[in-house]
Amino acid sequence: MSKEAKGREATKIVLMPSFWNHVVFTLKVLTPFVHVLRLVDGERKVALGYIYEAMEKAKETIMKSFSNNESKYKDVFTINDNRWTCQLHF
Repeated sequence: MSKEAKGREATKIVLMPSFWNHVVFTLKVLTPFVHVLRLVDGERKVALGYIYEAMEKAKETIMKSFSNNESKYKDVFTINDNRWTCQLHF
C-alpha cells in the first residue's frame, strides 16, 4: 500500500469492482471501433464500401458483446451515428 494520500486513493479506486466494470465496458465498445479506425488510417486507401462494412461489423460485435441488450450500447451508437452522419457519410 502507498503511504501517500494520492496513492491510497488510486489504490482504492483500482480495487473497486465498478472501476473494472467501466474498463470492461470501454473495451467492449472501443475495440471494434479501433479496428475500423486502423482500417481507415492504413497506408493503402480503402474503398468506402469496406469502411461501411467494417462499421456495421463493429456495431454487430458490440451488440453481441452485450448480448443484444440495447440499453448497454444505445447511447454509444447514438453518438457514433451522429458523427457518422455528420462527418463520414457522403
